[in-house]
Amino acid sequence: MTGTPEPLTGVGSTAVGVALIRARETDREDRLIADPYARASAAAAETAFRSAPDGARTWERLQGLVESFHDGRVVATRHFDEQLSAAVGAGCTQVVDVGAGLSTRALRLPLPAHVACFELDSPAMFAFKEPVLRDHPARPRSAAQRTTVPTDLRGNWAADLTAAGFDPARRTAWLEEGVLAYLPPADATAVLDTITELSAPGSRLVKTAIAAPDDETYRRMREFVGRGAAPSAGESGVDQDNAHRLGDRGWRVEFHRHHDLARRWGRAAPEADSGGYASGVRLPG
Repeated sequence: MTGTPEPLTGVGSTAVGVALIRARETDREDRLIADPYARASAAAAETAFRSAPDGARTWERLQGLVESFHDGRVVATRHFDEQLSAAVGAGCTQVVDVGAGLSTRALRLPLPAHVACFELDSPAMFAFKEPVLRDHPARPRSAAQRTTVPTDLRGNWAADLTAAGFDPARRTAWLEEGVLAYLPPADATAVLDTITELSAPGSRLVKTAIAAPDDETYRRMREFVGRGAAPSAGESGVDQDNAHRLGDRGWRVEFHRHHDLARRWGRAAPEADSGGYASGVRLPG
């Protein structure tokens, strides 16, 4: 996209937007999440955007989208944080963040030392992210081991994950916050199948299951990331039907409605039912 620097094009731009949201939320007195690293990631991204051709205009467009999606993404982030903490409390000793983007859970959450956290994303994303984190003065709240895994979810990412030290015999907490919506349907299905194959009984999976409406806000978002005008809902099996899809794969599934979570935490919720989040526990056999 003109005005967008590598590696922040396409779906990478959504990672920047969510970092901006986390930075703004951290500054609120009534914050639902706190991320001491988000401001530095957002600042580095702004510098990169503004140094690109027409980058200032692109940055302003991104900030406008951030305003529209703030409460929704904060609610999602808080839910994933709580689900991860619950999974670790239930015996998961590995965490895999699928399409981690600029997420900093492996640093900002109070995870114990016996937990190993793996972040999956493109080499370009980590080339941007890691220098920012290395130079940040914040002391991590987490004692967990953090490992980055540069890979491509459309390829043999399982081999890259295993080579990085992942052990499929250990209970794992899998986090998927919407990246599958940007993959072709066959690739998204393959990712879910591979997650199942790598999950020992008792593993947990938390994933987005929100059907993006075909309204003006989402049309602007899809245009910004290069998705055009076609809705993403259902194309990659990422809508509420996940509960059935995961059940067929050997998971016991619970569904959390976004609207209910937003009301619980006192944040704006869409008038229409926009789906929510599927949480699964891997069953034996």
